[in-house]
Amino acid sequence: MRCNCENLKCPHGEKACRNEAGKKKVMYVGAVCDDCYKNMPPKYRLPEHRVPNGPHIRKISREYEVVVGNIGSVFAGSDPKKAVDVFKDYMKQSKEGYGLADGEDVVLFEDGEIIVEYVGGSDPE
Repeated sequence: MRCNCENLKCPHGEKACRNEAGKKKVMYVGAVCDDCYKNMPPKYRLPEHRVPNGPHIRKISREYEVVVGNIGSVFAGSDPKKAVDVFKDYMKQSKEGYGLADGEDVVLFEDGEIIVEYVGGSDPE
């Protein structure tokens, strides 16, 4: 497969590189030869991921956050069980009129999206 470089300033002095593409890739371009990879700005170079005897597997990590009305963020992390436990604890405090959480809204976010919300003085939606 040929290098996908279409940069007018290709190190080979041509409009498009005629070299064979290697394993290195550049963002928005794809596979390029080693020379073109070296001449691309570092922010566009994609790292090589190698796993012996198999494909690279990337763990998908979700971020959770619990926000309580007038308190603010009370939990931020990647543990969904802990996030739900914290949400339930503050929801209980809000229902029972305990401490700063008294009657406050409690919201659980997953990657910035609301997944459950307790409106102070009501049942969870």
